[in-house]
Amino acid sequence: MIKNLCGTQMTYIRKFALLILFVLALPVQAIDTFIIADIQVEGLQRVTPGAVFVALPVRVGDEMNDLVSSNSIQALFETGYFDDVQLLRDGDTLIVSVVERPTIAVVTFDGNKKLKDEVIENALKVGGLAAGDVYNPELVESFTDELRGAYFEVGHFSAQIIPSVAPLDRNRVELNFVISEGKVALISEIQLVGNNQISDEEILDAITLTNKKTLGILNRNNRYNREQLRADLETISSLYLNQGFIEFSLNSARSFITEDHDRIKIVITMTEGIQYKFGELSIASSDEVMSQEELDKLIQEPEEEVYSFEEVSNTRNAISDSFANLGYGRAEVDALPTIHDDERKIDVNYVVKPGKLTYIRTITFRGNFSTTDEVLRREMRVLEGGLYTAREIQQSRNRLNRLGIFNSVDMDFVPVPGTENQVDVVVSVEERLTGSLLFGVGYSETEKASLNFSVSQTNLFGTGKRLVFGAEYGDIEQALNFDYTNPYYTLDGVSRGFTFDYRVRDTSDSDTALIYKIDYLTTGMNFAFPVSEEGVVGMGFDISQEDLSLTESLRDTTDYRVADYIGTGIKTTGGSAEISYRKDTRNRAFFATEGNNFYTGLRASGGDNQYLALTTSYSHYFPIGEKMVLRLSSQVDVASNDVPFYRNYYMSGSAELRGFTSGQIGAKQLCRTDTPSDDTVAIDGQDYRACESTRSLGGNVRMISRAELFFPFFGSDEIDDKRIALFVDHGGTFLRTDDSVYNQASTALGTREKFSFGNMRSSVGIGFEWLSPIGPFGIHYAIPVKQQPGDTADRFQINLGTFFD
Repeated sequence: MIKNLCGTQMTYIRKFALLILFVLALPVQAIDTFIIADIQVEGLQRVTPGAVFVALPVRVGDEMNDLVSSNSIQALFETGYFDDVQLLRDGDTLIVSVVERPTIAVVTFDGNKKLKDEVIENALKVGGLAAGDVYNPELVESFTDELRGAYFEVGHFSAQIIPSVAPLDRNRVELNFVISEGKVALISEIQLVGNNQISDEEILDAITLTNKKTLGILNRNNRYNREQLRADLETISSLYLNQGFIEFSLNSARSFITEDHDRIKIVITMTEGIQYKFGELSIASSDEVMSQEELDKLIQEPEEEVYSFEEVSNTRNAISDSFANLGYGRAEVDALPTIHDDERKIDVNYVVKPGKLTYIRTITFRGNFSTTDEVLRREMRVLEGGLYTAREIQQSRNRLNRLGIFNSVDMDFVPVPGTENQVDVVVSVEERLTGSLLFGVGYSETEKASLNFSVSQTNLFGTGKRLVFGAEYGDIEQALNFDYTNPYYTLDGVSRGFTFDYRVRDTSDSDTALIYKIDYLTTGMNFAFPVSEEGVVGMGFDISQEDLSLTESLRDTTDYRVADYIGTGIKTTGGSAEISYRKDTRNRAFFATEGNNFYTGLRASGGDNQYLALTTSYSHYFPIGEKMVLRLSSQVDVASNDVPFYRNYYMSGSAELRGFTSGQIGAKQLCRTDTPSDDTVAIDGQDYRACESTRSLGGNVRMISRAELFFPFFGSDEIDDKRIALFVDHGGTFLRTDDSVYNQASTALGTREKFSFGNMRSSVGIGFEWLSPIGPFGIHYAIPVKQQPGDTADRFQINLGTFFD
């Protein structure tokens, strides 16, 4: 006969405490105590008997009584596996009868946009509600509350989450969450209470959250976000602490939401305290690594009289860096303040404990799956067994970044166990896709139809060598080019490169290009010699052959100087030599955030065409805060007056002056004519007119200047491989010539643009730039704000392959 030891029926339990009370309150049938001879489990489907025996607090041979029965039932319920548990007796056999909870077969959720799928999926796994877990109503309720709280964190106070359960066969269920996110609450007001010394305007300008709508649909800072509020509270604290209010405290930050959950008011209450100023500054070292005079030079007079935690921190870091540059990588710097309440001043004594000289035991590289260790090691400015010096460490990081083959470069310094003055340097890199294979079909008004093919590799076989091969076949131009550079031709870092370029260009059928045909071949060699840590002197030479011709029927529709230069056809040979100097202190090759890049180069061309050309460029990167970068750059190109027309400088709309049509800026073409009119001018018995083509002759003077503000792409915290650019471009191309006919005719026709800053063009715009897997890619929209007669706008431009870095 089977006897019910404890008649217990549990169908739904909300709280663990209620479970205990419920179990204790059950009417328990009094039973005779017996010794368990055997234990059997009934009703299992997916739960293993082992899981039951592990949870069950009794074993064969134990004594069974009313208290043990209640404890056993409670223990089995606590596993979360069962909806019902009964203990039965058959003689001396204990029978555990259970009803399993269903298993979750699938979990779905719909309606989420603000919270990504993977975020919710991970939360479900952590919460025990993933597919394969046992269905537990309490966990569903708890997860629903947590998910609703996550929406509250990002300002969706009207968010609703409705869970539902659908039964399936084999004791399984489908769990679904229907999410209605609702609107995000907008900040109606930020009220500051207790700020008497610092104005509302200064505080509100310092924080991110705002109730203003100045940026329209792009403004997300007027949307409530609890995490951003916490960050803003830290910003307010820092603002006060850096203005001498060392006793400042934030009392509360309360949020009041409207009944419709669409608007929220934030009230921040604070106590400012007394403002302190800097008193006396002093420095001392426990070891005589530096003289007292040298130590005193490390503490600069503060920029502001008021005491600033940031100023003290910066001074500590500067002192630490100075000792680290001497090899004391573990130097400790303490700033000991002495507060004088009567004078409201704070003296600061910087105490330095240099410790021992720090040496590097090993340097290892990680993440360079394609790149050989040698490529990285030759850029390191610290050596195994050598001193750890902060300056050389930073130089090593910058040099690796400037290679342009890594997305990121990180360095970790691991103390060597059992030593006080040794570290292992671990360099971790993330490799960039450095090779590309491109095939394209294109069409433009200038170039007509064309086929393009190119292969490039900036890290050939992982050696750091660069190889580019390209071919083009089109209606206007056919080309074949090759470029190879070995950056470490010698162990000292001397680079050597070879170039080859064969090109045939025939613009006879073009309505917009300068009309002529040229067939030229150029091949050259170049070297670069490092002269300092960031400075390189370059030398190169090339030889070339050019064959120019002009269809006779087109002589009257192209510029008369082009026609006179080519005549019935001209073949030239020559060569050129170039010497250059570059100093690059940028922290990385692409998307730099600090440093500068200077270049100047002089080219002398000999042979049939003899001329000089000078190019100078400079760009400087200014970090603004933690997310934005300002770049100011300029470039000047000047060639002597005898430079041939096809070597003139042109202004490309996408590469130099955004917002303008490429090739239109510069000297306008003048054509001879036999038909005098009001639009012609006679010089020495010959009539001249402005050519119909809008294509310019370019010029031998080109000036470009740019101001660009970069910030992370929407959704990113930093500028990594994508960025948004706000820019102002300014520039122009001018022709200085001794040709009196051109000077007179162009002046009379009103087409001459003399070199002057007043004849420059300007544009403003916005762009998106991306280091894509196939190379740099940019989309820019620019509006010309200063134009000259005859200019046409090309506002939307796409650029692939080059940036302005």
